[in-house]
Amino acid sequence: MKLPAHSILKYIIKNREASLAELMPLIDKKFSNYKDYYPLAQLCISGYIGHEFSYGKDDEKLLASILYSCATGKKKVNNFTSSRKTINPELDMFHSTTKGELYFAEFRSKRSDRLYSIAIGIFIGICTAILAVQLGVK
Repeated sequence: MKLPAHSILKYIIKNREASLAELMPLIDKKFSNYKDYYPLAQLCISGYIGHEFSYGKDDEKLLASILYSCATGKKKVNNFTSSRKTINPELDMFHSTTKGELYFAEFRSKRSDRLYSIAIGIFIGICTAILAVQLGVK
């Protein structure tokens, strides 16, 4: 099973950008509060995805509270009070960043390296077995 942050990042990288409304089904509703939005906040703060609220914010709890407020329409969450008159999750857009793109490029590269290593190992094993039979090694 993959982490929720991985599926969110994969979706955003695949589509280049996504709204909060599109990402809400990917967010695991374990706590039914701002804590559910920590994976999304962590991706923003780490620089894997970009969002207008994430610039200049290093506090994951605050960003998770802001995202939860935007997703649910609540005006006050923890220490955050929304100043927006209308809250529409369709308008809150997230976009891919270079760091996110590089993460998946590295992920694919590691996967192909593993497959090549397995193939080489199997090939060497078969060659060794054939040589052992040919030379009569017991």
